[in-house]
Amino acid sequence: MLQKGMAKYRTLPFWNPDLPLKERIDDLISRLTLEEKAGLISAQQQGIERLGISEWWIGCEIARGYVGRSSNEPSTVFPQPIGLAATFDTNLMYQIGEAAGKETRVYYQKEKKGKLMVWGPTVDMERDPRWGRTEEAYGEDPYLTGEMTKAYTKGLKGDDEFYYLTAPTLKHFCANNNEKDRGKCSANLEPRTKHEYYYKAFQPAITEGGAVSIMAAYNELSGVPAILNPELKTVVKDQWGLEFVVSDGCDFSQNITEHHYVDSHAESVALAIRAGTDIMTDDKELVYTAVLEAIRTNLLTEAELNESLKRVLKVRFHLGEFDPEDRNPYAKISEQIIICKEHIALNNRAAKEQMVLLKNSGILPLSKESGKVAVIGPLADTNYADWYTGFSTYQVSPLTGLKEYLGEEAVSYDNGYDRIAFKVKATGNYLTVRDSGEVVTEADIPGEREIFECHSWDRDVQNFYSVCHKKFLRDEGEEGIKATGISTYHWFVKEGFNCKKFTDMKQEEYTTINLWNGMEALIDKDGYLKSSLPSRMTEEKQFQLEIQSSGIERAKALAREAKTAIVIVGNDPMQVARECYDREDIVLPKHQQELIRAVYDVNPNTIVVVVASYPYALNWEKIHIPAILHTCHAGPELGKALTEVLYGSYNPAGRVPMTWYTSVRELPDIMDYDIKKNRTTYLYYDGKPLFPFGHGLSYSAFLYDKLIVKLLENSNGHSEKIQVTLNVKNTSKFGGEEVVQIYFRAMKSRVDRPLKQLCGFQRIYIEAGETKEITFDINKETLQFYDVTREKFCVESGEYIFQAGSSSEDIRLEHRIWIDGENIPAQTLEKTTPSINYDDKEGVAMLFSKKLAKHYLVTKYTHGILKYQQVNMNNRTAVVLEAATAEGGRRIFVYIDSIQEEPICTIEIPITLGSEAFVSCSQQIKTTTGIHDLYLVLESRVSLLSLRLV
Repeated sequence: MLQKGMAKYRTLPFWNPDLPLKERIDDLISRLTLEEKAGLISAQQQGIERLGISEWWIGCEIARGYVGRSSNEPSTVFPQPIGLAATFDTNLMYQIGEAAGKETRVYYQKEKKGKLMVWGPTVDMERDPRWGRTEEAYGEDPYLTGEMTKAYTKGLKGDDEFYYLTAPTLKHFCANNNEKDRGKCSANLEPRTKHEYYYKAFQPAITEGGAVSIMAAYNELSGVPAILNPELKTVVKDQWGLEFVVSDGCDFSQNITEHHYVDSHAESVALAIRAGTDIMTDDKELVYTAVLEAIRTNLLTEAELNESLKRVLKVRFHLGEFDPEDRNPYAKISEQIIICKEHIALNNRAAKEQMVLLKNSGILPLSKESGKVAVIGPLADTNYADWYTGFSTYQVSPLTGLKEYLGEEAVSYDNGYDRIAFKVKATGNYLTVRDSGEVVTEADIPGEREIFECHSWDRDVQNFYSVCHKKFLRDEGEEGIKATGISTYHWFVKEGFNCKKFTDMKQEEYTTINLWNGMEALIDKDGYLKSSLPSRMTEEKQFQLEIQSSGIERAKALAREAKTAIVIVGNDPMQVARECYDREDIVLPKHQQELIRAVYDVNPNTIVVVVASYPYALNWEKIHIPAILHTCHAGPELGKALTEVLYGSYNPAGRVPMTWYTSVRELPDIMDYDIKKNRTTYLYYDGKPLFPFGHGLSYSAFLYDKLIVKLLENSNGHSEKIQVTLNVKNTSKFGGEEVVQIYFRAMKSRVDRPLKQLCGFQRIYIEAGETKEITFDINKETLQFYDVTREKFCVESGEYIFQAGSSSEDIRLEHRIWIDGENIPAQTLEKTTPSINYDDKEGVAMLFSKKLAKHYLVTKYTHGILKYQQVNMNNRTAVVLEAATAEGGRRIFVYIDSIQEEPICTIEIPITLGSEAFVSCSQQIKTTTGIHDLYLVLESRVSLLSLRLV
């Protein structure tokens, strides 16, 4: 901290911990100049020496523990969030959050300039398994995501009444589930799905878990950049009680460069602050200048600026920055806590709990006496990291874990990679690695220096590892392509090459090699391997990749000699699919598929372990392979945990938090965020999944019995909770955990609701032969849906079915019960109703009018259909629409009950000055009584803002 003038500024009221917090914040704000305030809107908040305020950095990644960006800041590296979600264990999540928070405090204490406003957990809904950042979030179900992230944020925040251990920031609000064009694309959300699915996942961590901040997403929400979403204020802050909002990295400037939503940074910062975004994670000078210009030009008032600053500074007070350390229980956490024995044990537990036994025909668990094991595959002897991984002081790979348990002699190993040599067409010689790492074409026959392992991934991405030099080929720019790469762990993976095969006129097969940045590999005039700009094909760019040793053949040889073969496959989290890149398909890399089949052909006792950040379509494997086990990239304890599971000292109970589909053909366009309409996620999917949401096997067997569902009344006689009880008996000889899952379904709802919906889960250990009674108290509001006719949530009166099961498809028991709630009235449409408040749609898109600050609908194709259910048509004589079209002769047809009948009226839309130049159009309708469904059919190039019946 600053020393000069310490006594003077320490006497100021905002430094007095005995004053009310509001009084302290107001005092601090009153002492800041406008320029100083402007310097606090960037995530790199400036220091104010005259007041003793330190520079402060907002943001420290916390996805799976403290993320230090160098080996000088090691931490306990927990499993990836997608794996943590598979534990279905909220108690574990709380403990992980607490451990991560304490380790973060240790590093804050070294230099008190930030770190404590942590970025995580990631709450994005994973409605599509192709999303490149699937590893970062908690699956496809909003209830599971909400409960798990709520527990994690509680642990991160701590349990003191005033002081925060850390200040958790939820990422990324919201509907951030694609990487292509993420900085400018629009995730279009209908109101019901937005509130019931995308928003619902975020709320528990804020209202119950204590998250103090959220990070707005890069994308737009139905045409509005996420940092300008007005519901950041009206919903997230005003209703849920959140303190402040930050932008994602550089997203503030992207309002101009990507979204093209505003013309100046001053306008951008004014709109962002008014919408509810308080901190811009962007260039500090740019933000500073923009704030001052916004104030100067009256786009923003200083009072509005003050409100944002109060919210952020309030959290800095809660973190203890302005108080004596002896008051703060988190101020002096010992450095010895970093990767301590307790945290290692917790990490080992997490790594085991997240493992999901997808299939087991009886081959597992293995026994130490079962003979020699062949460990095969590209993920067998590595612990891959993703971008949000910290640095561990140790790593235990699957191979290491197995060898430590079984002994070196009992384990044989091969990674299954082909070993190749590059023959250059232009010279007829092979690529050679010199001691300096330089690569030249000079050998006429391949020897040790000419051999490379070919690490093959999806989308023709490959890494070439010099067997002699123990380094990867890496693009070093002007210095050439050299064998200098230590690993693929970089933001720009310069060790990644995109290889394309082609056949020349002589029918000889050659390969061209593209680099990470689109450049091409070639041999220059001096024989060195270099990069060049794309140009016409020459012989200097053509290589023959000659296999010197087949990885599959070596693997088969090992498998033949072993009693059991364990094939370990999966992904490298830094390549192919990751932040900035989505998957194109959901199948394993071709080489891995071939490796599995080849090993199984020679040894039917084959176990497949998938170490992956996301689900795969394991169709052949599910049919043929005796056992399949899935684990995420689980950190340094992966090898120990895997060994314990395979050999039965730990009984697996993890559950998949996402649907595993059989094919990418089961999925819609990745930009289609309407899960209800496209029937995706287990909530609406009516197909047959490869593995359903909540699926996971055990070495134990469990019997469910005596399901009872009843309403619990409070002291006022109102029923606010539903109590579900059942008995679960372990009928096997193995003690183990069962994840009991409770689902509900509304039987006769006014609206289309999920096929089933998770509303409770517990992970319970049950001894062999033991029976346990398990109780769930489910809040009645869990049953609610968003009623667009009244723009609010409600619990609908009616019959509900509650189901208890071991997965979303393995339902063991069910019980029907009547729930008293609201009787949803028929809508009258007598007030002007936004067109987006439909019950169903087809062929329309949602857009946003910046001028009107409202959403509207426009036809996508030749026509669009809108449905408004249960409309009271009594005494209705006319329809009034606000519509627009840039072309003449366009119409909107109005029907009741069916578009197969005659329309009750046809409304001509006069030509307007554009698609947002809305005019009022009305037409008399045929006299109708009773309650009917109302349909509007829009011809092409018609926009609709609102409707009203008079």
